Amino acid sequence: MIDSGNPQINDQDFIFWLSKLQPHYQPAESVKQQLKTKNLILLSGPDRQTLMKLAEASKCHQIFSDKTKSSVDLHGRYKLKSDYLEIIKDLEAGKYLRFSVENQQFEGLHSEQFDGRHQFCWITKPQHLNHLQTLGFNAVVPIYLLPASYAKLVESIQQNNSNQHALQNFKTELDYIKDQNQHNVILNDDYQFVLNDFRSLLKSGQIDSRRQQLVEGTLDLLLRYLGD
Repeated sequence: MIDSGNPQINDQDFIFWLSKLQPHYQPAESVKQQLKTKNLILLSGPDRQTLMKLAEASKCHQIFSDKTKSSVDLHGRYKLKSDYLEIIKDLEAGKYLRFSVENQQFEGLHSEQFDGRHQFCWITKPQHLNHLQTLGFNAVVPIYLLPASYAKLVESIQQNNSNQHALQNFKTELDYIKDQNQHNVILNDDYQFVLNDFRSLLKSGQIDSRRQQLVEGTLDLLLRYLGD
């Protein structure tokens, strides 16, 4: 436990405590009980602008991860938190659904994001699906927005000011999606087609068979471009 009589905690102490908590971390049972009535749309893909438009179109409440200071622009992506002591106390109480540490920075999804509503959407990495499925949500609907071409992929990466590892990160996502075969994949071409596919998925769990064939062909092509 953190000593409440010593409210000062520096970056090094914070990362140390996170490393102690992370290996066996689980959210509290009360949090899992709360999630039993919640539905979550998990949106992923490199084109963040279109993902945000789909989040708005879903009419679900959009949730955001907490994140400590970072060199990247956090606007519209995270909730910035700087109180290390508060974060650790909430972790010890099991109030976060999940958390991670990357580049010496904390990122976590707080249960308070799920208060008062039943339908939510979260724009995040597709790899979070496996863990979310263990938490007892009423439903988790994973949707991945696939670039229509390699050129569109590069354009999305440039628009998001992604780092030099962006292409490798994208390939890792595609490998995960193909291996797991659990995501609903939408081809990101004309936005009206994208929106129609998105609405069809939410209503019936599937998209038009011709559109599905385009998805499968594009996925294989992109993996070949990326060195599958």
